[in-house]
Amino acid sequence: MSIGFVQNLKAQQYNAYQFVEPNIAISYDSNYFKLGERYSNSFYKTEAYDFTLKNDKTSKTRIHIKPETNNGQYITEAMLDSLMQAGTKDFKNVKSKDFSILSYDTAPSKINGFLCMGVILIDKNKKLAISTITCNHISPNDMTTLTYTSRGNSSLKNDYLILTKFLAGFISYSPQQIATHDSLVKAGFEISVTQTQKQHTDTTKSVKSGMTEYHIENYNYEALIKVKSLSVSAYKVKEVRVKLKTLNGYQVFDLSKNGDATITYYDADKGLISGSGEVIVTNLLDKDVAIPFTFSYTNE
Repeated sequence: MSIGFVQNLKAQQYNAYQFVEPNIAISYDSNYFKLGERYSNSFYKTEAYDFTLKNDKTSKTRIHIKPETNNGQYITEAMLDSLMQAGTKDFKNVKSKDFSILSYDTAPSKINGFLCMGVILIDKNKKLAISTITCNHISPNDMTTLTYTSRGNSSLKNDYLILTKFLAGFISYSPQQIATHDSLVKAGFEISVTQTQKQHTDTTKSVKSGMTEYHIENYNYEALIKVKSLSVSAYKVKEVRVKLKTLNGYQVFDLSKNGDATITYYDADKGLISGSGEVIVTNLLDKDVAIPFTFSYTNE
């Protein structure tokens, strides 16, 4: 990375925001940082994101950030400090024909609540320096890990300058804050379900559950889902999901231009059939909120 790029970071202004499930967010300057790949786990409802440097062609800098709720497993900063330092004790004894250690931190640096430690490895085959900085943020709200990697630097100084600017926009939300925003969304919409047709046997539906794609050839229930906003708000209705009976996942339905969605459902049982789904709405934190609904029909 160029010295000019690092110096220009001082003038960055937040013009972009990304919420990361379940409870953190990053405000950043899109003139310098670029949102990259998203990783998600639909079962645990968690996400991770990659960020890179805009127009970066040399250092290949990558910032990978992944939060989790702490579930009451909160440890102190002193304990975390001790654990991170313990992980570097063997660095001085490392011997390898493929790489060597140029330098490493002997104590964590504190950046906006994160404890960070870095190391620079020399790839002997490529004659290339590779920087890695690992950061941990543990609070009553979250357990967030961050991994920063770059190449071509003989010192961690510029890497830490970039990381400091990036983490200046970090925030974690408490369960109470999340619940308040969720309740506002759920109170702001009315969901109606109207059955349209049933007993279809000639339509193929593609369904994703986790990382696997399934094909459902039949469905015997069809309904129109109408989403009515009860107030003027900036909330965005994203999609409609129906819980699958036999798979651990949901079938996703896109919205029409009118904001409605037509759903389908299949159940081989006869008699009264019940199902459930949810309308996904993005709240003011940019977090997805699920508004549940149910439906039932008679399968003859």
